[in-house]
Amino acid sequence: MEQNGSQTARPRRSSPWMSILMNIVIPVLILEHCSEGSVDMANRAVGQKFWEIGPLWAMIVALGFPIVYGVWNRLKQGKFDLMSGVGLAGVLLTGVISLVVVSSTGEIHRYTPWLFSVKEGAVPLVMAAAVWVSSRSDSPLIRSLIYTDEVFRVVAIEQSIRERGVVDEYARLMRRMTWILAGSFLFSSLANMAVAYVLMAPVVTLPPAEQQVAYNVAVGRIAWWGFLVIGAPLMVALGCAFANLIATLKRLTGFSQQELLK
Repeated sequence: MEQNGSQTARPRRSSPWMSILMNIVIPVLILEHCSEGSVDMANRAVGQKFWEIGPLWAMIVALGFPIVYGVWNRLKQGKFDLMSGVGLAGVLLTGVISLVVVSSTGEIHRYTPWLFSVKEGAVPLVMAAAVWVSSRSDSPLIRSLIYTDEVFRVVAIEQSIRERGVVDEYARLMRRMTWILAGSFLFSSLANMAVAYVLMAPVVTLPPAEQQVAYNVAVGRIAWWGFLVIGAPLMVALGCAFANLIATLKRLTGFSQQELLK
């Protein structure tokens, strides 16, 4: 067992609730409730509410929250956090696509549903491939996402595994966890594509004057429904995988749960 005095102080991880608030809840609320109004902020309509800042500024402000939070979290942690990086990549891609598909008049390009669908599926698909490919390297992503040194006493666990002669069974466990994680990302990719297309397709059928506001609302709904329909079930599935990981490690090492975890 490691002594507390010899352990290097680790930065505390950010609250997952704060991450959900900054990356999903606040941007969705901004996109849904602040997008009304003139595209040109200098020509505000009579009676326009102060929070109705128009579709362009609503998109900029909404994307600003996860970007600022991601940078702040990076500086706070003092190291690159993979999942924060993935979220930040998704936000930046949304910004780039918005610059490309929204015309100066606010009309949305007819290929936007397909483009946004591909964008929503691309990030988890890349993650699925990265998890699988990295499993054959010296630094598998499973060790960064689930089986981390910050949660598990990996050194003590692997020493016990060698002493008890169950290295092959331990390797099978790691492969199983890799399959589960990669499969979860693959499912997320396909489901994200479907949700994005279904929610974005009606936008391009609207009159041009209504499309940019509808586009902003669709972006917010894609984030929200992606979390409810895809993210929440995936969290439950990964929670079950985590429980199975602990149960199998207890059997292989003879450790209690308290001895497995830091």
